[in-house]
Amino acid sequence: MSSQVRAPLRFVDHRKPDSLTFERRSHPRHVIRGHVTAVSSDPQDGNEQRRICALELLNLSDGGLGALAQEPVAIDAKITVFFPPHGPERGLDLTGRVVRCTQREHGYDVGIRMTMRYAA
Repeated sequence: MSSQVRAPLRFVDHRKPDSLTFERRSHPRHVIRGHVTAVSSDPQDGNEQRRICALELLNLSDGGLGALAQEPVAIDAKITVFFPPHGPERGLDLTGRVVRCTQREHGYDVGIRMTMRYAA
C-alpha cells in the first residue's frame, strides 16, 4: 500500500484579499498629470446639491481615474469630470461614481469608477 498524504480542507475567507488591490485591476493604469474641474452631487443629500471642485490627475484607465482633491468628496457621489480642449481637439466630459476618498498629507486621494467607457 502506498502512503498518501491528504491536505486538510480549510475555509477561505474572501473578505481578506491575499493579493494587493492593484494586482487585480481589469484595466492597466497610466500615469497622467494635469488639472481638471469636476462637479459632484452627494446621494445622501436630499436636495442633490452640486459642488464644484478642482482635481489634480494622478492616473487614468479604461475603468476610472485617480486624482487629488483639496476637499473630501462623498463616497458613492455621482461626479462629472471636465477635460478641457487641447489644441484642435475637443474637450471631454466623463461621468462616474466616487469609490474612494482617503486623506493624504496634502489633500484627498479620490478614486472614481467611470460609468461610461471612452474611445481613444
